[in-house]
Amino acid sequence: MKVAILLSGQPRNYYLGYDELKKSYLDKYDCDIYLHTWRGGNFEATQFFYDKPKQIYKYSEGYINDIIGTFGTTKSSFEEPMVFDDKGIVDPIWRQPLQNCKSMWYSASKAYDLIKKDYDVYIRSRFDLRYENSTLDLESLDMNKLHVWNWDTDERVKHRGYYDVFAIGNKTNMGIYSSVYSKIDWYLNYDRDYVEFLKGGWPEQDSGLRNEYLLRWHLTQANVDVEIHNTEMQHADGQIIR
Repeated sequence: MKVAILLSGQPRNYYLGYDELKKSYLDKYDCDIYLHTWRGGNFEATQFFYDKPKQIYKYSEGYINDIIGTFGTTKSSFEEPMVFDDKGIVDPIWRQPLQNCKSMWYSASKAYDLIKKDYDVYIRSRFDLRYENSTLDLESLDMNKLHVWNWDTDERVKHRGYYDVFAIGNKTNMGIYSSVYSKIDWYLNYDRDYVEFLKGGWPEQDSGLRNEYLLRWHLTQANVDVEIHNTEMQHADGQIIR
């Protein structure tokens, strides 16, 4: 079984994430790694909660060579940070900056674009995930479906989103998943059906600028069959290495 692993986004805690990826997937399957990330050295995470300090990750000048040496990538792409939103738009409810949203989905699309041959399985992941007790048996999965982890969040908003940090699928489904970036402006500014989709549930929690909401709407519009898998962590965010 040939597996393409797509890593994208900010390279937070990549040295720890690699160890997790190795024992959970790289040591078990014939994997090629494709990654896209940013040059710079300092990376700031979205501050979703005011009562928690803003997380800033700093790396030395050699971190890019270290990433290449560590992951042994089949193909990689490193870009200078880009301005995706020059107006500084921040969602008033979730505090998600449009800049961060577009940066994440752009990077995911670029990682997918690096692939020039076919694989049996495509895995979308991040640099900072742990997989322990949540590793999925690739040979047992229905590859006609896209497989995601359970979004362990409040039930009043859960039905609107898919957890956006990890996914497994075939070439077609992963291609659709990786194309969210191309539709963000349409969904946020022109798609009235998306606005209707977000209504109801938790009062005022109907803002479209949230990655989980955008992902679910995007996959729904493309008729992608999604299967949700529970993780063994107490909370889904426990999969992210802080």
